[in-house]
Amino acid sequence: MSPSLALAYFLWTRHRLALSLFAVYLLALMVLCRALPDEPDAAAFWGLLLATPCALAFPFLLVTFSFSREPRLEGRESGFPSSFWHLPLPTYALVGWPMLWGSVVLALAWLTLSWGALRPALRPAGIELPLGCPALALAAALAWLQAITWMPFPLPWLRPFVLIALISPLAAMVMLTEAFDFSVAIANGIFIASMLASYAVAIVGVSRARRGDGPYWTWPGWSALQRWISSTQARPGFRSPVGAQVWFERRRVGLGFPVMMFVSTLAWLPVIPTIAAFVDDAHRGGLTLVPPFILHEVGSLWLVASYPLIFAPFLASVCGWEMGKLPGSRRDLTVSFFLATRPISSGTFIRAKLEAAALSTFLGWIVTGTAILLWIALGGHAAEMAESFGALRQRHPGSSFWIGLALLLGGALVMTWLQIVQGLWLGLAGRTWTNAIAILGMAFFVSLLFLGLWLAKAPQYWQLCFDLLPWLAIATVALKGFLVFHVSRILIHRGLVARNIIRGILAFWMLSAAGLFSLLYWLFPSDRVSVSALVFVLVLALPLTRLLLAPLALDWNRHR
Repeated sequence: MSPSLALAYFLWTRHRLALSLFAVYLLALMVLCRALPDEPDAAAFWGLLLATPCALAFPFLLVTFSFSREPRLEGRESGFPSSFWHLPLPTYALVGWPMLWGSVVLALAWLTLSWGALRPALRPAGIELPLGCPALALAAALAWLQAITWMPFPLPWLRPFVLIALISPLAAMVMLTEAFDFSVAIANGIFIASMLASYAVAIVGVSRARRGDGPYWTWPGWSALQRWISSTQARPGFRSPVGAQVWFERRRVGLGFPVMMFVSTLAWLPVIPTIAAFVDDAHRGGLTLVPPFILHEVGSLWLVASYPLIFAPFLASVCGWEMGKLPGSRRDLTVSFFLATRPISSGTFIRAKLEAAALSTFLGWIVTGTAILLWIALGGHAAEMAESFGALRQRHPGSSFWIGLALLLGGALVMTWLQIVQGLWLGLAGRTWTNAIAILGMAFFVSLLFLGLWLAKAPQYWQLCFDLLPWLAIATVALKGFLVFHVSRILIHRGLVARNIIRGILAFWMLSAAGLFSLLYWLFPSDRVSVSALVFVLVLALPLTRLLLAPLALDWNRHR
């Protein structure tokens, strides 16, 4: 068997189930999109809804062909599989064939999705998806992800910044090409040249890693800080096992969320005026991107600047799964025996992870809030934003304005923390089937978003939805109450969590739900959003059963 086929066979056998399911899904999607109704809006909605799982499938392909699931991207070491070092292949072949196969598969996946499924569904609505430009952009993004992941870096946490700096322009190039009639031929040439450059970088990086020639630097001032710490009085011992475990969790995964928030904020702040102007122009042109009453209340600049209120919970949900794991030095180990056999109870483990998540959440929001305040002060829009803030305060005089603002900021902090800790049980379970649960949950959430967008353009179904909402809210509350009662009884019966702690968790959840309900009821007019809709959304969004599942998942993992 040739080296190219051998490496392709290795990738296929390792992920044959997921790749087979994705191929069958694409074929089924092609058939279903050609059988959609002739109505343009309905065909576009159902086509996008059926294609929603691709939002998770393409990141899976990126991770699979870059081998970036196992290594720690924030570390210094090369992420190229060390088991490949002994293969009798030159470095250019060892690097080139995985890059070639990955680029071909990713480009073919986009061409199949766009030409075979989405184009027939969106063409009646006047939307024509591009083919070649996004395919080459995906291939170039994968090539750079492979090159940077496989290269040893001299400093920790440097690789994520380099990845964002290299991959973000590729995505921007696709949007600029479609929005401003940029030459497609020039864009395709840039993507091809970028792939060739990434191949050269990958060869250099893998060659250095293969011979153990990785550089080792330290961040400026870090050595001096370590010497100063060592010269001072020795740190006193931990007062409790919880304190020691919190310190360990904070050192291991505590910086993940703050760094992601910092990088996302740096990428977001420079484009706030451009996006705000685009929102205003779209509103004047009759295109409703955000509810008009919200745009009138807070203004476009404040609306765009407050976007971290939306992307912070999404980033937090990504961090929760990783924070829940008990891995060793590499992420492919779902259970570390050193940690699983630590002489502390499962409840102590969970408490330490919850406290570490709270510290990570607080630090992430401190970083983001400081960056936004600095941008307001130094970005040249301070007077305009101060005027908009003053007008909002005049329209809502009295203590209700400050109470609502406090609820908004406090609710964002609590919601972010809840999004981190809700995914702990997925990592603590240490099972592969939790991946499917996470994917289904994300697909369900995205489906609800598409359903809401479709209903916004289908007023003939509004009355039916209003009639069904109270029953959906009651059913959701009843189902969640039953699950919480059942899981709580198991926890108390096994002695994993004390009864008073469960009562405290329930009280905290009810207080958070009441505060968030009050905030949303204050923000949204009663004639636009019903009480049943708010209850339905809050019961689905605020995790409670998933929090209580964390001790059970950890106990199951430690005793299997």
